[in-house]
Amino acid sequence: MLFLPMPGRHFGQDLAKGLLFITDRVNITDKIMFVTTDDASNMAAMMQDFKHLLMARFIDFDSANQQIICFPHRLHVTVMAMLRECTSTEALENPTGEFDLTEHDPVNPSSQTPTQALQHDPVTITCNIANTIRSSQLHREEFKEIVTTGNRREHWLDAQQVSYQLAHLTLIRDSPTRWGLSYLMIEQALYLRQAIEVYILPPVMSTIFKQQLTKNEWAVVKDIKNILELAHALQAIMCTKHTPILACILPAFDSLLSTWTRMRKEPSNVHLRRMIDAAVEKMTSQYNERRFSKWHIISIVLHPSLRFRWIERNWPANQVSYAKRTILLEVSFTLSALQRNLTIA
Repeated sequence: MLFLPMPGRHFGQDLAKGLLFITDRVNITDKIMFVTTDDASNMAAMMQDFKHLLMARFIDFDSANQQIICFPHRLHVTVMAMLRECTSTEALENPTGEFDLTEHDPVNPSSQTPTQALQHDPVTITCNIANTIRSSQLHREEFKEIVTTGNRREHWLDAQQVSYQLAHLTLIRDSPTRWGLSYLMIEQALYLRQAIEVYILPPVMSTIFKQQLTKNEWAVVKDIKNILELAHALQAIMCTKHTPILACILPAFDSLLSTWTRMRKEPSNVHLRRMIDAAVEKMTSQYNERRFSKWHIISIVLHPSLRFRWIERNWPANQVSYAKRTILLEVSFTLSALQRNLTIA
């Protein structure tokens, strides 16, 4: 539609004026159902100021109910909260930097527990390895040759000890502002694990790759990837251009919460419970904020695959009653508006 540069500080009042300028330009100011924003505090301020600007034109606007928080952005915030529980905060904020983790106690790979492996910060080590291989053309070319040679000699074996061909992929550099990139960085490193180990294990590489991953640390990286997998999949679906997602937001919240709650109870994930707890806490607070939004409820009821039966199956009785009242009030309001328009006509 239209992009508007916003130089300087992004105060709510300035953002509201910019939004009004855009809606006026495309002639939709009196037709707005809701505005999608991220979860920043200045967005809430913008909606309040936008409401006052519309009131001056005698246009009704509910700044609370007509603000929709971007679900993929909330997922990203949740994933970052999860990663803060299992990796270096400094590394998370600046993943392109190199971080020395030698202050950790020496590792005995044969007796290392999953908890000890997690404490050794395998995500940051994975990030360091990816950054180092990407850091120069020579490293990239040598790594590519490792993959090519391994493919030719059928060196790469799957879990069933069957050889397969590795694709020539570049390791991904993480970024805290790129949604889903932490998951993709981990996924790519796990896929290229055998080639990475062949490349960095020779003693001559020890001065370049100061930290390496043990077998148990690789396993923990895979565990973290499994925890993040559903969030990444939902984020990818909901960022698709042609996917109508408003009705899917609350079911997505519900799916994530039930999945992470189940995973938390699994004995194999004991070492990741703090990470999962951070996700559940963050998602629960966000879910409770949004579940009573009028537009979320209406969109679910109108969705042919969800309808009101989804609310009846997933919400307690008092919240089902609230949803019914919300729908009936909206239907009553719409019918009254139609009757007024017919009378005027």
